[in-house]
Amino acid sequence: MEELDWDRVLDAQEILSDSKHVLHHFSAEKHPTLYRALPAIEELQSMWEMKASNLAYSIYHDAIRDGLTKLGKYYSRFDNKPVYILALVLHPYFKMQYIQKAWGGAEEQAEERAAGHKSAKNWHDEALKVVEETMAEYWINRPRVTKPTVNDNPEQSTSSAWLQGESDSLLSEYDRHRQLLILQEVDEEWSSELRRYLKEVPADVTRETDIVKWWSDHAKIYPTLARIALDVLPMQASSVPCDGFSRRPSLLRQTAVLDFHQLFLKSCR
Repeated sequence: MEELDWDRVLDAQEILSDSKHVLHHFSAEKHPTLYRALPAIEELQSMWEMKASNLAYSIYHDAIRDGLTKLGKYYSRFDNKPVYILALVLHPYFKMQYIQKAWGGAEEQAEERAAGHKSAKNWHDEALKVVEETMAEYWINRPRVTKPTVNDNPEQSTSSAWLQGESDSLLSEYDRHRQLLILQEVDEEWSSELRRYLKEVPADVTRETDIVKWWSDHAKIYPTLARIALDVLPMQASSVPCDGFSRRPSLLRQTAVLDFHQLFLKSCR
């Protein structure tokens, strides 16, 4: 091979290193990775778009654009996979703020429609709708808390308490009232719980925060969201670990393994 050929090999290696970097976001031995899927693909798109407009990679522009087209095809399929949105929103670092920043909301929709894209969507609202519909479903099927029965006959209650012994003394009127307030707080509407969660921007949370532990610590504060997190977070973004093939059956047959090396190589043919 001539020196020019080796230069092209190095160029190809650099281009493929983008996909290798992103691919490692898709699996881990001990941590959830599904929330990384959308940001990772968007990161790869940005990397390749920059190279597609860089004259230093002009000889590879057609291949890179073909790769972006193929990547966009996979990316569009996420519209029919709400679990990816849920995983992103359930990460306390991202929530809806990332979606607003990366995908846009009402303002961006108006700009796109003014530019002639009449089918432009408010992606913030679309994502929020996914979360709200899921919460409503989980709310209907939530575990019910048995509320204490308040006896309208205080004389009968007092008599029963004495029969049960001093250890089971009758709760005072205020004690019963306070217990009901606690239960009402636990049994609040899902919309109020969601508003509180989305409004909070915890300063101690980062991209690398252990979200399993975080949800374990906050399950009593956000009970409905915690139940969704328990179902969503165990899913991996890829059924194949980055450092080798797993011999265990995949938990997510519908989750595509996005092998970006194959993607790029095919686009170069």
